[in-house]
Amino acid sequence: LDLGKLVVCLACNSMSAIHQTNLTKSSDVISSSYSGDVRMLLQHLLNKSPQPKKINDLMPMIGARFYTHIERLRVENDTTRTVLRQELENGRLFRVLCKINSVLDRPEHLMDPGWGETSERYILKLFRNFLFHKTDE
Repeated sequence: LDLGKLVVCLACNSMSAIHQTNLTKSSDVISSSYSGDVRMLLQHLLNKSPQPKKINDLMPMIGARFYTHIERLRVENDTTRTVLRQELENGRLFRVLCKINSVLDRPEHLMDPGWGETSERYILKLFRNFLFHKTDE
């Protein structure tokens, strides 16, 4: 299968676009729908030449768009990683908060005088209050 014919079929969304009778109509559809770079690429691919065409010949025609697309993918990947990193950190903070609250706010020990603000529990309570009960002055 010829790559030029395949690109024409994909651009026109029709297998009959590559037939000799429909070639001018296909050319009009491609000219009205796609950029000059695509038209130039198709002309190069459909041009009959004795030597086979190589990808190195095509890259100058599509290279700028190719690198723009790669750059967009890199930026999207970086953004996704940043969001995932933030969500991971949120999950860690939530687990720490749950552990601190499980130590400090046990309902079964609310009326127990031995369960007071002493030793390590008091330091944890002060730390929790420092983090979550801040006020602006």
